[in-house]
Amino acid sequence: MTTTAFQELIEMFTQSQTQYEKVLTLKTLANAG
Repeated sequence: MTTTAFQELIEMFTQSQTQYEKVLTLKTLANAG
């Protein structure tokens, strides 16, 4: 996983406005890790 991709995931997480989006982002991070 590249640093750029990781930074994009972090931005997605911080910008997500709903709990649902945050859950999806956490799942994505878990799968990417």
